Amino acid sequence: MSDIKIWPVEEMVHEDEFTDRVELLRELDQWVAAIQRMGSSSTALIAPRRIGKTVLLDRLVNTVFFKPEYKVAPFYFKMTREKRTLREFLLE
Repeated sequence: MSDIKIWPVEEMVHEDEFTDRVELLRELDQWVAAIQRMGSSSTALIAPRRIGKTVLLDRLVNTVFFKPEYKVAPFYFKMTREKRTLREFLLE
């Protein structure tokens, strides 16, 4: 039997290279867990470019995806920089 896990979102950084984000990932995991009891408000990740926000969100979605006890449906929508109308966005 293979131990290879197929992730819902392909991560850009190998798991061994994901460092110094354990505490932040734990906080975000707790934030997601509190959603079902309406204990979480909106949040934002704000940092300069190339700091690792996308990699962190990739890992969060992949982690939460395998926790059905959270009763949330994580999804990942990657937007491009091109202009689009609201209709185009909704159809996409």
